[in-house]
Amino acid sequence: MNIRLWWETFLGLLYPAASSCLVCSGPIHSPRADRISPPDHMPMLCPTCKQRLTPIEPPLCMVCGRHLERVNRAIETKRMYDTHARIIQDRVPSADVQPVRLNRQPTEPQWETSEIVNHSGMGDARMEQRKFEPSLRCRECYRQTSFVFSRSYGAYRDELREILHRYKFMREKELLPLLAGFLCTAWDMHMAAIPCDFLVPVPIHPQRLRERGFNQAYQLAQELSGYSKIPLLNPLRRDIHLTGQAMKTRKERLLALQGVFSVEPFYVSQLSGKTILLIDDIYTTGSTAEACSRVLLEAGVGAVYVLTVAR
Repeated sequence: MNIRLWWETFLGLLYPAASSCLVCSGPIHSPRADRISPPDHMPMLCPTCKQRLTPIEPPLCMVCGRHLERVNRAIETKRMYDTHARIIQDRVPSADVQPVRLNRQPTEPQWETSEIVNHSGMGDARMEQRKFEPSLRCRECYRQTSFVFSRSYGAYRDELREILHRYKFMREKELLPLLAGFLCTAWDMHMAAIPCDFLVPVPIHPQRLRERGFNQAYQLAQELSGYSKIPLLNPLRRDIHLTGQAMKTRKERLLALQGVFSVEPFYVSQLSGKTILLIDDIYTTGSTAEACSRVLLEAGVGAVYVLTVAR
């Protein structure tokens, strides 16, 4: 037996491959993967959990990436806002008062295809056709955002919610490759065609970092950086430690987050005019993404996109 084979055998005994699903503990019937590589980005899950942990299906809100249960409802929302704008314009004919201006969108869903590069990490990149979501917004996204748009892998419920809770609060770090696989798949689906200059993780306060021992957004960004080959930059800092945000509305969160984030002066010159992909684990109301995007734009960033594991 040569030294390499002996060493691999020793490591196999010391760190045996997972033989059960990380979610339900059922049999996985597949060997452990050593790297994240689509299409099987969930090698540590059984077939049943793989079927449940699926990406958010289109049609999607063009801003936050929420699945639109009824496209017609989004169309009616858009028509309602247009009607409201016309009423205001008719009632205020004065030239000194500017009418309400809304982003123009088609009144019916329009699907378009676009060629994107599939960064599989294996072999030469290939071009493929895929459908983009219709140019519609959900009811909550008829507001201006500092980021261009946000996308997530899956809905924050059931198995995905459990995995994120176990990783963040129970510190089960063996779940990181699985969550990174979700993030890499979301990047392939939604962000691979966007020429981003840097990945920027959402920061946590130093006190929370000492309590938890790690920043989940930073670890996810590290994994995605290795997969996408986009450099990782950590220019954001969290200056104020907030608690009790879970039950607050988006408006209340935005007010509470004023002055919470800032950009390290050392990174300002590197950020000037750059396109940033902001990384976090969960998108809830979008208030954290909005607050981080604002300070990045104030620092001279050209555009901010957002990518998370769940929403």
